[in-house]
Amino acid sequence: MFKINFANIKNKLRKHTISVILFTMKKEILIKFGERLKKARQEKGLTQEQFAKICGLHKNYIGMVERGERNPSLINIEIIAKGLKISISDLMKF
Repeated sequence: MFKINFANIKNKLRKHTISVILFTMKKEILIKFGERLKKARQEKGLTQEQFAKICGLHKNYIGMVERGERNPSLINIEIIAKGLKISISDLMKF
């Protein structure tokens, strides 16, 4: 006979729900960072291509960061801040 282990199902659902919440939170910060980057870049009057050249990064990478599709490393965050001529802390104000 087939037995359903409801405790096991409940535990798996809980873990899945936590994973979804964490993914959503991670995605949210990437989107906020990307929006902040885009705003700062546009305030400097730079296109993605011009800004990428200043930073030594690929234009597609800049676009992906701005859309929240990439999670930039701390090193790249520093490069981006220097390219904008602002501090990392100012870049993180969102």
